[in-house]
Amino acid sequence: MDDATPVGYSGAGYQMLCRFQAVASGNMTEFKVKCYANGTIAYAVYADSSGSPGARLAQQATPQAVVSGWNTLPIASVSLTSGSYYWLAVYIATGDIGYNTSGGTRKYKAGASTFPDPFDNTGFGDDSIQLFEAGWGVLVLSPSSIVQSVSYGSPKLNLSIKPSSIVQAIAYGTPTVQVGAGGLSIQPSSIVQSIAIGTPKLILSIKPSSIVQAIAIGTPKLILFIKPSSIVQLIAIGTPIVKKPDLYESYLEESAYYNVWGIYWRSQSFTPQSSHIITSVKIKLCRVGSPGTGTISIKATDANGKPTGADLCSASIDGNSLPTDPTLLGFSLGAGANLSAGTKYAIVWRFPSGNSSNYARTRHMYPGTYAGGTAVESSDSGATWSVVTDWDFVFQDWGESLAQTVYPSSTIQPITYGTPEVSIWGILKPPSIVQQIIIGTPTVEGGIPAGLLIFPPSIVQQISLGSPTLLKFVWHVILDGQYLTATPPTNRAYVIGRDIYGNPVYGTAVDSTELGLVGERLDFQQELAIPTESQAADVANAILSKMRLTGKRGVILIPPNCGQELFDVVQITDAGANQSAIKFRVVGLRFEYSPKQARYQHRLILGAP
Repeated sequence: MDDATPVGYSGAGYQMLCRFQAVASGNMTEFKVKCYANGTIAYAVYADSSGSPGARLAQQATPQAVVSGWNTLPIASVSLTSGSYYWLAVYIATGDIGYNTSGGTRKYKAGASTFPDPFDNTGFGDDSIQLFEAGWGVLVLSPSSIVQSVSYGSPKLNLSIKPSSIVQAIAYGTPTVQVGAGGLSIQPSSIVQSIAIGTPKLILSIKPSSIVQAIAIGTPKLILFIKPSSIVQLIAIGTPIVKKPDLYESYLEESAYYNVWGIYWRSQSFTPQSSHIITSVKIKLCRVGSPGTGTISIKATDANGKPTGADLCSASIDGNSLPTDPTLLGFSLGAGANLSAGTKYAIVWRFPSGNSSNYARTRHMYPGTYAGGTAVESSDSGATWSVVTDWDFVFQDWGESLAQTVYPSSTIQPITYGTPEVSIWGILKPPSIVQQIIIGTPTVEGGIPAGLLIFPPSIVQQISLGSPTLLKFVWHVILDGQYLTATPPTNRAYVIGRDIYGNPVYGTAVDSTELGLVGERLDFQQELAIPTESQAADVANAILSKMRLTGKRGVILIPPNCGQELFDVVQITDAGANQSAIKFRVVGLRFEYSPKQARYQHRLILGAP
């Protein structure tokens, strides 16, 4: 729920559940709720079962303290799937929560303070109220298109030599080099080495880096090991490209059904804000009976915003397999189509074999507020179209940018520069020399024997392990920090007031944790203007809250962060200052910029969260 102005407040003693749809797949770890008075709440998350709460996924059964405004409360991690429905449940022990009266689905019941598993609907009422609450989590992205090939059977060494006029044939068996009075011979005799005129380049793609070269006394033998033996890693030529789907245009508000069958076609025009390839679309559909096979496609529009021309791309819809409840469904458009920023297009869907008893149903909003287009309908199978200016259908435009590049691009590693040569005279010493390939200039253990040349000397082979991964970091560096956590001067407050008849009224509040650490620190207040015991207790609680706020503070120095805002809650881990995942609220910001002193820094003043 966004931060709109509420039209009312739900008070203490009620349990309420609101249905919501996950906008992305991930893990929900936080429960956010907007209160309009201090109090305590318990909360839970339920799965959806045919439009009603089903199995309980997580809960916080013990009421947690909340304050007026947005509160962020922890909850056991819950895995959510994009597009699926869930229920956020809350029991208001004390205090209240704001709500709006449109766009929601709510269940409510007085006195229901527990969260049974599965949900028990007995005694619950229903309405369209939407509470000010939300579920939050963390999303980590990595490229899905990087593939690590694993071979089965014998490992393979892939060797490519350029230019293509170099012919390298390797015989089966163990090749040997023999040096004798008659000269140099290579056995078996089927080894052919032909080198053309020009500057050949040898490009070797071997991963991982555990290549060992063993040379023995006498007849030298080349023994090549690739470990582990089941991994074959090919290094691609060029810069790898990673493509992932992104959401470009979306409208999800809805208020009513609209039927699709036979000659009655439906369409939604839209205007992308950036150029991209549209690869899939999502619309909300369900069925009555068996509407048969349908089609969804992308078309250009004319000057009036109506669909025109042939389909730019399309997908088939199995209407008989559609759900009976409206669901946001995605349809792949194959290779897709290129869309230009600022140009209006239309999504068109139809079920030509349906009839008045077997039809599909879609969802729209009246009045619609999507600025880039509007609903369009046809009653003659797309021959003519009518623009419905105050309607918008539920839709999403998903696609790929024209190119997304993963850096660094240094996946091409030439082994040599110039004309590679290896010349050997005599026998290599000392015995059992093992030469492992390293980063930098290769050397021979024990020194290079007389007669052995490695040319050119600047051979460098850099070999990486594994596949590159894109990580999204959610932390920032702390350059310097100071922190203070002090014991509050008061851990028990006692307030005396006077009712309208002149009799004394009493209220008290106690911080049990601090009381157990340092003993009782009592603050006695007489406020004769307080007429009831409940108000006296509220004042006592407010006194302790003020004490807690003054007991935790600090200041940190960070690199300039343009996204940091006043009153944000930040989580700090500073091992040097013995701080591990401690939460503070930013109560002050200070930028310091001095060209003469070469200083540009950002200082955050911290208080209790």
